[in-house]
Amino acid sequence: TPGVTDTEIVLGTHTDLSGGAAIWGIGSINGARMRFEAANEAGGIFGRKIRHVVEDTRYEIPRAIQAANKLINRDKIFAMVLAVGTPTNNAVLTQQIPAGVPNIFPLTGARAMGEPYHDLKFTQRGIYYDEVRAGVKYFVEDMGKERVCAMYHDSDYGQEILEAAQD
Repeated sequence: TPGVTDTEIVLGTHTDLSGGAAIWGIGSINGARMRFEAANEAGGIFGRKIRHVVEDTRYEIPRAIQAANKLINRDKIFAMVLAVGTPTNNAVLTQQIPAGVPNIFPLTGARAMGEPYHDLKFTQRGIYYDEVRAGVKYFVEDMGKERVCAMYHDSDYGQEILEAAQD
């Protein structure tokens, strides 16, 4: 199994450490490192130590693709964990899934993280589309609001927000 030897398990993360979403990338990586260090100090997973390889994408699609290519092909990761961003995850999944690398707990609520279903997709949070639709429904039906304004980021993430508000 790529990324798993008798002595270690290699996990990879493409994330934003220096761009517009760095607040999520840095915090999630610091938290993951604390947990992985604790697991390693306790003997690892079935005696295997976790090695976590992190690549900075600056929340840019070309850098995410480059980072994923390195993690998958050079570092031979077992799984991608905690990858930040809708557009970056969407771009990377096209090479990650065919390579047989699971996408575990991406830090995005994009529909593509769970739809269509795939054995290698493991999301941990609600879907942006569903959240926005529920919020708009509440304001219209329960609060009596008649007009909706959707402010959204010009990206895959923002497109999901806009589609939910329109629907």
